Amino acid sequence: PPGRVVAVKTVLPGYAASADDLARFRREAEAMARLDHPHIVPVYEVGQTLEGVPYYTMRFVKGSRMFSAAIQEVRGRSADERLALLEPFLKVCDTIRYAHAHGVVHRDLKPDNVALGEFGEVVVLDWGLAKMTDKPDSLAEAWQHRLQDYRDASDLRTLANALGTPGYMSPEAALGRVAEVDARSDVYSLGAMLFEI
Repeated sequence: PPGRVVAVKTVLPGYAASADDLARFRREAEAMARLDHPHIVPVYEVGQTLEGVPYYTMRFVKGSRMFSAAIQEVRGRSADERLALLEPFLKVCDTIRYAHAHGVVHRDLKPDNVALGEFGEVVVLDWGLAKMTDKPDSLAEAWQHRLQDYRDASDLRTLANALGTPGYMSPEAALGRVAEVDARSDVYSLGAMLFEI
C-alpha cells in the first residue's frame, strides 16, 4: 500500500553477479517468502528492474541493531545483564524451530544474522544459504567446490562468504559433507551462539 516504508534488497548495480550469487539471492527470497513468522521479515514482492536486476522488497525493521553488538555490550558485565540476552536468543530458537517445521534449514546462523528492533523485535536475517528440504540442494555442488578451493585459504573471511561462518558452522558443514547438513546443523550453530552469550 502507498505510504508503507519497505526495505529493498537487490544485486548491486554494476556488480557482475555469478550464477551462484543469483541462485543464492533467489533462494533467500524464496525461503523468506515461504515462512510466515513474526521473527522472519515478510517478503512483499520479488521481481526484476527494467534493466533485469533482481530485487525483492520486505518489511523495514526500524531501529534495529545486530545481536552481535548486544552480546559485545554485555561482555564483562553482571550475570543478570548477560542472562537478559536469553530472551531474544529463545525467540531465535523458536524461529528456527518454525523454519525446520516448514522444511527450511538456515545454514548460516550467527549473531550477525539476527537483528534486534527498538521495541523488542527479534528478526532472523540472511537466508541466502538456506536449504529447502523438499527441493534438490542447488548449493551442494558449489559448496563442495568452494570448500576445496578455499581449504588452504589464509583469510577465513573468504571462506565465510562462500560457505557460512567458521566458529558457527557445524562440523559436517565445515568438512563439506553437504548431504549431512540438516536441522541439526542449525542447532549446532544455535549452541555456538548460546556459548558466546
